[in-house]
Amino acid sequence: MSNPLRSSEYNTMVIGSCNGLLLLSNALDDISLWNPSIGKYKKLPVMDVVVREDHHTIRFGFGYDVANDDYKVVIFVEVLGTEKGSPFSSDVKVYSLKSNFWKGVEEFPYYVRNKEESGTYLNGVLHWIVSSEIKIPLDRMIVAFDLKTDKCRIIPHPPYSDENFSVKLEVLGGCLCTSHAFWGDFFIDDWEHLGRCLDYMDIWVIKEYGVEDSWTKIMSIVRPDNQIGSLMVPLTLRQWGGNPGGTR
Repeated sequence: MSNPLRSSEYNTMVIGSCNGLLLLSNALDDISLWNPSIGKYKKLPVMDVVVREDHHTIRFGFGYDVANDDYKVVIFVEVLGTEKGSPFSSDVKVYSLKSNFWKGVEEFPYYVRNKEESGTYLNGVLHWIVSSEIKIPLDRMIVAFDLKTDKCRIIPHPPYSDENFSVKLEVLGGCLCTSHAFWGDFFIDDWEHLGRCLDYMDIWVIKEYGVEDSWTKIMSIVRPDNQIGSLMVPLTLRQWGGNPGGTR
């Protein structure tokens, strides 16, 4: 397969995927949707957004608007304050494949925490782990961005009991899932890189979307080796043995 954005000047990034379509980017003004199965792509129009050279971060999301039979791209340009404790602002744009147009949406008063992750898509909604302000420890709220209405809301998260952990969002068995990684001591690996040991990980799923009491911890995974520092990601869920509630 040939990358339609291939360039000697950029390393093309896959910044989102949905239903076999890939969202590719070389830069903020060079973004395309690509269907590798048929070899076709569409370059997105350049959006009207001001990006400062410093103190900003960019987050992406890509998903399918079920109600309007439309694919949408969401981009957050987050501008951070220049001093500790100063506020931040978010310029949010939504692209519609059907209209081939970018539009601004209502104020988004949250800071998206994991810059490496695109929004987690489930049933017409994109999800991110966010904070209401930049502080230590950071909040770990879950924001849901509805692609039908282009509006966001906070949904319940599972119980949090320790500040020394990180959270990732995934979809597991058709349900929104969180993986909580609890970190231990720092170590130096064989290449003299500083790492941090993963003590264990809890996996939670919300069985009834939006209902706080339906969050269920389905397993805890203890690290098999004290030199493992990377965050593991759940990929699938299956029934185990004769126990209808059992998983592996």
